[in-house]
Amino acid sequence: MGLSTQGVDATVSAPRTAKGDKPFEAIQEGISCFDFAHYTQTTHSLLANQAPMARSTKPPVMVVDDDPAILDIVSDILESEGFAVEKATNGAEALREVERIRPAVILLDMRMPVMDGWTFAKELKKRGMHFPILVMTAAQNARRWAEEIGADGYLAKPFDLLDLLQAIGRYYPPAS
Repeated sequence: MGLSTQGVDATVSAPRTAKGDKPFEAIQEGISCFDFAHYTQTTHSLLANQAPMARSTKPPVMVVDDDPAILDIVSDILESEGFAVEKATNGAEALREVERIRPAVILLDMRMPVMDGWTFAKELKKRGMHFPILVMTAAQNARRWAEEIGADGYLAKPFDLLDLLQAIGRYYPPAS
């Protein structure tokens, strides 16, 4: 699976870890996702309806994942596209932060220690809070898991960079 932007294929893919999840790595013509200069030159501002955003005036995207590599890569990609980003390593940490930061959208892993994605979503609803949630998981049943928690969408790992940006763009407020 890949996205083609000006002749460059970009796919977010991953090897399996001991717990079965996939930390991911983006491949662009054999270049790791860590080469963000190449990434931004070829895929910068893929969201045609989004003008450059001022970080201080927009609510952040919250990325919740217990895998530090995924957390950092997704955050770095989003920040390189101009999104403000807040990170949490589990559902409990995300719940503590969500009231303070009022995210535009939450990218939520489901299988995490301390508090998993199911419990996070349940607690969010119990508190009467609603934010768009995009489930982000390597599980084969990503769609079912998203439906179980009433998520607004899902991204099954591996996912295309363009899919990530477009999914967030649906919920992120347009530039003024």
